[in-house]
Amino acid sequence: MGIAYRTDPERDITLTVWHGPVSCEEWREHVQSVVSELDQGSPSRFLADIRSAADVSTITDEHISEMAQLFARGAYGARAKVAVVAGDLFAGAEQFEHEPSMSGINTIVFNDFATACTWLGLDPDAAVATVRALRAEIDARPDEPR
Repeated sequence: MGIAYRTDPERDITLTVWHGPVSCEEWREHVQSVVSELDQGSPSRFLADIRSAADVSTITDEHISEMAQLFARGAYGARAKVAVVAGDLFAGAEQFEHEPSMSGINTIVFNDFATACTWLGLDPDAAVATVRALRAEIDARPDEPR
């Protein structure tokens, strides 16, 4: 399981899904990949749906701070808007939102997917279709040892 994402430069959005177990290393690799795309100037809107993540026990408070710093350095000056739809992971997502390094990056944690989409100016139906496709992509991966 893990993380999958899709960037649509024309719509100025990166949509990320966490599904099943997610390790700190997977998250770090994901953030590094997204940040490398920011070097190319796109996108400025980010939607992370982490509601279907399962075991995230390898992710500590220190890792949350580290990932916020890594993302913030990459998004500096991009006028980024970040929406996290968190479900049961709300407390950790709020910690990410409130990290000092994230100041200047408009970040909100949501419980409702449609509200997050509206805040970002996205069509919720199109975003749901992308989330489903990303979850299916994760489900189709062969099991990998962690």
